[in-house]
Amino acid sequence: MSKFLDLFVAFCAAATSIIYPIFWIVWEILYAPIRSVLALAGLVAFTCAWISEMIGDIWKYVNGIFQLAAASDARVSTCEVSMWRSLWNDLFSQVGRHPIIPDCILITSMQL
Repeated sequence: MSKFLDLFVAFCAAATSIIYPIFWIVWEILYAPIRSVLALAGLVAFTCAWISEMIGDIWKYVNGIFQLAAASDARVSTCEVSMWRSLWNDLFSQVGRHPIIPDCILITSMQL
């Protein structure tokens, strides 16, 4: 019985010192691509979550601006529009009526 126990202990020692490292190397070689794919998937998920959060923040900011603009009720009445239009038309109707003053006259008048 003792020889059988010694043989079993020797077999277990050989299995743990020779077979286990070989099994471990094969396992790591097979598991490395899976680990890389999982890491890449985690990076993609993190990036998508960050982009989604950024778009949500921008949407909240722009939505707040639009709500503020809608709440301010800043509308221009037709009276104001016609007043500005008449001022604009008066300004540009006067531009064509004045004669162009030559540069030499402007220079001599500035030197006086």
